[in-house]
Amino acid sequence: MLRTILLCFVGSAGLVAAEWMTDFAAAREAAASSEKDMVISFTGSDWCDKCQKLAEGVLSKDVFQNTLEDDYVLVTVDFPMGNPELSRSNEPLRIHYGVPGYPALVLADSEAKPYGLVSYERDWGTDDYLENIKLQERKKEKRDAALEKYEVAQQPEEQIAALEEALGVVPSGTITTVYRELVEELRKLSNDESPLVRRIYEAERLEELKTDVQALMTVGKFEEAIARANESYENEKASVSEKRAALAFRYYCQINIANYEGAYETATDLARIARGTPMAKQALTMRARAKAQMGKEPKTKPSRPAEPAEMAPTATERSGEGPVSRTEAKAAGGPDPVREKAVAELETVHTELAEAEKALQKARDEVARLEAKRAELDKKHLKAHADEEKTRGDQSKLEGEEIPLTDEQDEETPADEEQAPEGEQQAPEVETLEQEANELKEKAEALREKARALQERN
Repeated sequence: MLRTILLCFVGSAGLVAAEWMTDFAAAREAAASSEKDMVISFTGSDWCDKCQKLAEGVLSKDVFQNTLEDDYVLVTVDFPMGNPELSRSNEPLRIHYGVPGYPALVLADSEAKPYGLVSYERDWGTDDYLENIKLQERKKEKRDAALEKYEVAQQPEEQIAALEEALGVVPSGTITTVYRELVEELRKLSNDESPLVRRIYEAERLEELKTDVQALMTVGKFEEAIARANESYENEKASVSEKRAALAFRYYCQINIANYEGAYETATDLARIARGTPMAKQALTMRARAKAQMGKEPKTKPSRPAEPAEMAPTATERSGEGPVSRTEAKAAGGPDPVREKAVAELETVHTELAEAEKALQKARDEVARLEAKRAELDKKHLKAHADEEKTRGDQSKLEGEEIPLTDEQDEETPADEEQAPEGEQQAPEVETLEQEANELKEKAEALREKARALQERN
């Protein structure tokens, strides 16, 4: 098997990890020619503590490599801070394989199509990682079996079920990249009714809304941003999560242009549509903020910025020595304080990023599970709802009326909602998890951008 020897990771860590290829194209070719699967290690070799611990304690061990070498091609995809060019060139691979954070081990077949993901676990040893890598093979078997069912299926219902099964076992971050063609086929077959398809395209519409509105707000085009949010809110395909996001964007735009009456109404709508979720409490707070501003005179901006407050002298300035500059530190042979601070900050950012994206993955998986369960339960309760409506009579009409929220009304779900059938109880939980997943996604992207900025700066 074609191999290269990685003598050391790039950077100051100096960790030895032999028998791992570093040329992904060559590794892919080796996997195809030998019909072996791939273990792809995504790492930040010179800044990521967890990556260094995994490399030193597991990946570089002979027992790990010897156990896998007959069945896998091992390849490292590195994102070193000391080599920004290499990090940039590897970024498309990170996106393609939907890597949630570092370190991560992606399992792919001989055609480099991913089927499994093993994340870092602090308490795991070599045997634990080997066992979990082998467990990922079951996902490949399920994926391939489901795709075989799809190929021979005659009815659309059978094809839809097979595609949902296949896409349900692969890493979620690869569904819209590696497996995009299957998603499009599922979309056509299900007429956009598949829960998986709805979730995927909902996430994409939310991301598009966020990008468009933030770009308009950045240049002060708040009226256009409000129009874009309204367009998303009125989309007939918009989910509850999309409507909540559109209302939230509209509110902050209205606050920025001092349209507090409009902001108050928007927050009221948001509180109503978010009833029973954590966002309801936030919406009531937003409404109170808008109400507090109503009737107030707008604040005038100062003609010029205020003078900065005089800073107290530092210890070195008080002693008469003066601060030590970066150049002086280098000349004295000491550590570069600016770089040390940047490295520490970057490591913190990447740690937070890994935790956020790991939580995001868990939230997405739980949303998928609850969506499937809710779809199944909806069918069971359909007849029960129909029978109940016949007996409720005028009471159902009263319950159907929209009751305006008062300022004192809290966000608790009414008793009749709490007693809803199990299928309906799943809805708030799914929406809450979707909201958490979207918030985690935003946090992860912000942290990733911060990490890139720090990496390029240093």
